[in-house]
Amino acid sequence: MGVFEMITIVSVAGISAGAYATYVSSKKQDANEDELTQEIEKLKHRVEALETIITDKQYALNREFDKL
Repeated sequence: MGVFEMITIVSVAGISAGAYATYVSSKKQDANEDELTQEIEKLKHRVEALETIITDKQYALNREFDKL
């Protein structure tokens, strides 16, 4: 096997390893994005529940009584 063939094989192996590392990294990032999306949805539901409580007339009335 000649020098140029060895250089070609090493180059292809290096490029393949880099491509694989990028592929694995992107898969981990996709999983992380899915977790963040789920967390955002949970937080949205919690904010909606808090908004419902705060805008409730009974809550506002109780706050007025507390001020007195």
